[in-house]
Amino acid sequence: MGGDAHGALPESPAELAIATDAEEGVKAQGFGVRRLSDDTYVVTGARSTNDDIYQAIVISAEDLAPFVSDTETYTVDVFDSSAGGWGWIGFDNVKIPGKLPPSNLIYDFEDGTSQGWTTVSSDETLPHAFTQTNEPSENGSTFPVPASGDYQMLPIVFEAEDGTNVRDNSHQSLIIRSPEFILGGGELSVSMTFAMAPSRVSSRKSAFRLF
Repeated sequence: MGGDAHGALPESPAELAIATDAEEGVKAQGFGVRRLSDDTYVVTGARSTNDDIYQAIVISAEDLAPFVSDTETYTVDVFDSSAGGWGWIGFDNVKIPGKLPPSNLIYDFEDGTSQGWTTVSSDETLPHAFTQTNEPSENGSTFPVPASGDYQMLPIVFEAEDGTNVRDNSHQSLIIRSPEFILGGGELSVSMTFAMAPSRVSSRKSAFRLF
C-alpha cells in the first residue's frame, strides 16, 4: 500500500514503510498500542501540530476499555517512517495503565537507560536510532527540552559532525518497542515532540486528545 507523512497511521507494524524513501508502505510518525496475538495496533496516536515543545497524546480510558483483558498482552511501539521538514520525532513520559510489570507503568528514562524498550528497526549505516539522552545538543544542533527531568528519547545521530541534518533526511524506518504488559483500566499517554502532524488519521482505533 502507498502512504505519505501526512496520511493514515498504520494498523500494524507490517504496514510501515521499511525506509522513508521506499515506494510502498505507510510513512508516518506516532505510536501504536500493539496487540501481540495478532501483531496489530488496536489504537494509534500522533501529534496534531509541528512544534519542538512536547505534547502529551492521551488515549482515554473509554477508548482503551474494549481492549482490557487478562489474557491479551500488549506493547507500545513508537515509529518514524517519514522524512523531510519536521521529519523526526522524540518522545518521553510514556504512561501505561497496565500490569506485568507493575501497574501504572511510567517510562521517563531518568535512570539513563532505555528501561527495557528495544529497537525493532533502525538505520545502522548512518547510524540513526531512538536513543535515551540527557545531552542538550549534538554537533551544534540544540535538542528540545525534555517533557520532564533530564532525559528523553531522540533519533541519534541527530546532527552529523559535517553538519548533515540526519534527523530530517532519508533513513531506514525507526521503531522502538516497550516491554510487554497487560492493559489495565485508565488513560495511556505518550509525550512527543516535533513530527509531521498528519492531516488525517485512519486506523483501527484512533481516538485521542492532546495537551
